[in-house]
Amino acid sequence: MPAASSVSRNTAVRLTQEKAASWFASYLQATPLLWAVGLLVPVGGLLTLRMLLETLSELRPPAVAWLWWLVALMQAVSVVINGVDSGVSPGYLLYRLVSSVVTGWLMLGMALTVGHRFRLHSPRIVRGVSILGGYILVIGIVSILAALVTSTGELAIKSPIGWLLPADLPSVQSTFTMRFTVPEETLGRTMPRLILFYPWSVCLGFAGIAIIFIVLAECNARFKAVGLAGGLTAVVGSMSRAAAVALLAATAVYVFRRMRVGIQYGALSVTCAVLALLVACDVGPAVVVSAFDHSVNAVREGSSDARQQGYQDSWRGFKQSPIVGHGWPGQILSDEVPMPVGTHSSVFGVLYTGGIVTFVPFCVAMAGTLIALLRKSADRNRAACSALAIAVTLAIVSYGEGIYSFAMPVLFAFIWMGAALGQREDPATV
Repeated sequence: MPAASSVSRNTAVRLTQEKAASWFASYLQATPLLWAVGLLVPVGGLLTLRMLLETLSELRPPAVAWLWWLVALMQAVSVVINGVDSGVSPGYLLYRLVSSVVTGWLMLGMALTVGHRFRLHSPRIVRGVSILGGYILVIGIVSILAALVTSTGELAIKSPIGWLLPADLPSVQSTFTMRFTVPEETLGRTMPRLILFYPWSVCLGFAGIAIIFIVLAECNARFKAVGLAGGLTAVVGSMSRAAAVALLAATAVYVFRRMRVGIQYGALSVTCAVLALLVACDVGPAVVVSAFDHSVNAVREGSSDARQQGYQDSWRGFKQSPIVGHGWPGQILSDEVPMPVGTHSSVFGVLYTGGIVTFVPFCVAMAGTLIALLRKSADRNRAACSALAIAVTLAIVSYGEGIYSFAMPVLFAFIWMGAALGQREDPATV
């Protein structure tokens, strides 16, 4: 009887996992339709919550999910302290508590937990991500051509839900409007920059990198080619310097972790030898990094200058309230630079909004995620190696973007990382 009970329980778990994979794959395949009506983010959030509630009694969140929830908790504490201190109304305080500065970290941990619980790295999920890449490939190319031919500014269409909401609500523009391209000055010329299903271009670049590494597990060559092409379209079309750098770094990490252990030692030896040769030739690492940073900033000098100004103001704000921060982003820098203080960086942003009590858990959560996936990838498992590459990308772009707002739009990336943390399959089968 105990053996029969165990078999029955395992069968039920497997069926639950298959149902969850079917739900999420269908969600990915319906991305353009949901985006058009303004339901992409709401449905994704409700789906994640639904899958959490499906087996709540058996839920075992991974350790790193608790770390990200701790970030959310401490940011919420900062919001409450600052709200009470400044005497804001209860309604405004609630508004700040449910904003992405708090709920984004909460959703990040929830996505990791869902992926971990249901092992959402099945071929069905991979196929859904490949199809998502195909959507980006087709819609992205058409959008860029339309922007170039019409010479218009921003190509955007407000969704039906967007029309029902107050026009001054920030989410109307970021979540409930189909934004295809925005004009951006690059190398002295104004060029169209893709956004598509995501709040802004860097988020699209991050999604593209996640697509690239996930579809490497695609068995069908045609779907894999379409997915890879879509992922590259997202990275190139986003024109994100951070995404370009992250793709190179993540690729290096992925290739390195997929090598045999002996080859890994050899690669490390060659790398150390090259670095020693550069130092011997009076080409110090600091010089190389400085030259690279200068060339990257020169691509869009206006954007770089605005960011630096924002980071400086965020740092000054942090020093005014170093323990609990200011609770939420501050005023915009100026009419010419509509960038709120405490945004466009998870480093300076968390320091400004949450202070030390939030920044320390953030650093621990990021480091814990990387270490956990590094350990999982020790056996060269493809899914774990791709998840590690995505986590490396997340860490790199976190300096220049608030990644708390990535979890809802790019659920599949965090669910894939959670699945890698929970998998037990032999590497030869993944």
